[in-house]
Amino acid sequence: MARVVVIGAGLGGLTCAVRLALRGHQVVVCEQADTVGGKLGWFSRDGFSFDTGPQLLTLPAVYRDLFANSGAPLDDVLNLQPVDPVYHFRFADGVELDLPNVSRPRIAAAWDDALGGGAGADWTSLGERAARIWDAVRDPFLTSPQEGPLALAQQARRNGDLRTLAPWRSLRGLGRRYLRHPHQRMVLDRYASYAASDPAVRPPSRPPRRSWNSPSAPGTSPAGSVAWSRHSPSERASAASRSAPGRTWSRCCWTRAARRAASG
Repeated sequence: MARVVVIGAGLGGLTCAVRLALRGHQVVVCEQADTVGGKLGWFSRDGFSFDTGPQLLTLPAVYRDLFANSGAPLDDVLNLQPVDPVYHFRFADGVELDLPNVSRPRIAAAWDDALGGGAGADWTSLGERAARIWDAVRDPFLTSPQEGPLALAQQARRNGDLRTLAPWRSLRGLGRRYLRHPHQRMVLDRYASYAASDPAVRPPSRPPRRSWNSPSAPGTSPAGSVAWSRHSPSERASAASRSAPGRTWSRCCWTRAARRAASG
């Protein structure tokens, strides 16, 4: 087995360290900050504490898989609660939209209520294409090791998947094909701009699939994204009761998982 150095103790670095340690590698994680967690920041002032990073865990199944394969189930260390609605959109012309969680019929009905009949069907059609894209990329590119250029070339010969992914088309181009309403195209663009990408050039491999294809609903932790790492076990219940819903997950969970894996 190899000796591995992981630079950065954000969620990605900690997750890599856990999975590598589980395979028997010797792993050292290096982090320049005083605490781990990366973008899961924490700010306190005058008795109030705030998460400075993300407030929503959009694909819990990914983290459930990590914890299931590294020790205690995720639910044993973190109390996730579903969020509904997931988003509230307010457009410049006064149109408002509460986007529900997971349910396709409810999502379609919300679009119809906000923009008129037909908008829901358009969004559903985009969601069906997003599901096919997710199915095409999940196993070969996200959950399987890539053994080099030959493996990628073999994937490229899967003509059906290539047509589904349409790498020659941008995310914005995909929106123009399925969405007639500019408000919906604006929402679709956000999925690229949120990740600091340009929707006019980004391939359509990241449409808003989270609302359709996640086995579990996007959720939050009522104690905040990092609050669980700031309290002893006896204090966590009171911390959760004092914190308002609308937060995410805890950096301490990844720290614990990494320690468990590294200790064997």
